[in-house]
Amino acid sequence: LEHKIHMKLSPALFCDMIQNLTLSQKEWVRRTGFGYVLDFSLSDYPRYLGFCIAKKFDFANCCMMVDEATVKITENDVHRVLGLPLGPNSITFVNSKSLATEWKKQLKFKKNSLRVAVTDIIQLTKNSTSVDLNFKKNFVSVLISFLIQAPCNSYIRKKLLGFCCDLDNCSNYNWCELVVRSLKNLGKFWSNDAETRYY
Repeated sequence: LEHKIHMKLSPALFCDMIQNLTLSQKEWVRRTGFGYVLDFSLSDYPRYLGFCIAKKFDFANCCMMVDEATVKITENDVHRVLGLPLGPNSITFVNSKSLATEWKKQLKFKKNSLRVAVTDIIQLTKNSTSVDLNFKKNFVSVLISFLIQAPCNSYIRKKLLGFCCDLDNCSNYNWCELVVRSLKNLGKFWSNDAETRYY
């Protein structure tokens, strides 16, 4: 059980990054639609509770049975709990080697590495005082890694590097739909081999 529910990333890392943002960085976070996460506070995931919920969850229909009741998770629920934007546009990702190559130029110490650790991006963000394109991409990548599509290891998902939205207008996109979509897709992937995969 410990192996299956082990989490590589602590939410305290995300909270620490948020607390270390400069005033101008926090202003960008608010302006683009993520102001709610500035008050995010969680030191640890309730691992065993999460595991029990995952075992009872119907990923195809995004719901779970609690006694005799069916509890369905909707985009509005995600918005109420996480405060993520519920904009009109769907979020898409593209496979783009050029986007990944350009983004990785900031990681001079990882020049030849095929993988980028989430903790490395957190450190870059904490060391940054600007609100440039790299900061925006790094912030969104870390936010997705902690609140939407947690990796089953400690590395940034390659797909995230193909994030193709207007970073200054994230409120125009439906982040809550992305959470629900991810819950369905990643949940189905996990449940197909729940004995060996991290949930």
